[in-house]
Amino acid sequence: MRIYEFDGGANPKRLRAFLSEKGILDNMEFVRLDVAKGENRQPDFKRKNSKGTLPVLELDDGTIIAEGVAICRYFELIHPDPSLMGRSATEQAIVEMWNRRIELGLFRCIEDVVRNTNSFFKDIVIQREEVAEVGRKAAAQECEWLDAELIDRRYLAGDRFSIADITLGAAFYLGLASVVDVEAGYKNIARWHDELFERESFKLAFG
Repeated sequence: MRIYEFDGGANPKRLRAFLSEKGILDNMEFVRLDVAKGENRQPDFKRKNSKGTLPVLELDDGTIIAEGVAICRYFELIHPDPSLMGRSATEQAIVEMWNRRIELGLFRCIEDVVRNTNSFFKDIVIQREEVAEVGRKAAAQECEWLDAELIDRRYLAGDRFSIADITLGAAFYLGLASVVDVEAGYKNIARWHDELFERESFKLAFG
């Protein structure tokens, strides 16, 4: 099986961290596409994923699975240990809740800022500074909420590390410098962040 990705992307790095935690990162064949040159928008690749988004998993039988969390779900099912998406129905629901909260909250806010301010996207999206400014303010609100949530928890979904922590780590990787300074008054996030990026999986994926 092979994974199509692009260098520097937060979502491909999230997947790499997930695979590293599973202990199967070295089992994968990675194919890096140059998104700046539009390789992900060429007909050959769009026959694999018509959206042109990355990462994409191609199984040995030719099956294509797009979207990072869907790919993670596949590997969670065939490599259940260590569990990163919950074991019981309750655990799975809580992990999913937190992962969705991060994806639809802070991650999306940071993406709004990056997509509307980074020169890489100037020919891809219609950039609006007002959208970026709303994203910055919303990201700050999300961080205030998250900091309070992490007062008495080691990880987002409780005492066990999960994909929700990986997703939050990817969000901070994407916008730590340009959007959110985790050291600026968010002591619980800062504690969580420092511990997260000491994990070997994050050193390998995000280093």
